[in-house]
Amino acid sequence: MEMDLRPGLGAVRVPVLILAGRKDPITPVAAAQEIVKSLPGPDVTLRIFDDSSHFIQVAEPDRFFPIVRDFITG
Repeated sequence: MEMDLRPGLGAVRVPVLILAGRKDPITPVAAAQEIVKSLPGPDVTLRIFDDSSHFIQVAEPDRFFPIVRDFITG
């Protein structure tokens, strides 16, 4: 809860996929949106999973894995 790496995010120069669970108490959607704002460039994608908390891959695997696969394979 005390880790804040936002100052270094401006140096990221690769496409980024941010995944957020709407029910996540550890990294709430507002925190994910703040991360997105801290990243430069147009290649930042945010996907919000309404039925998930912190372990999206467990709660919504049928949606999670295709999104990750599509991001990786471009």
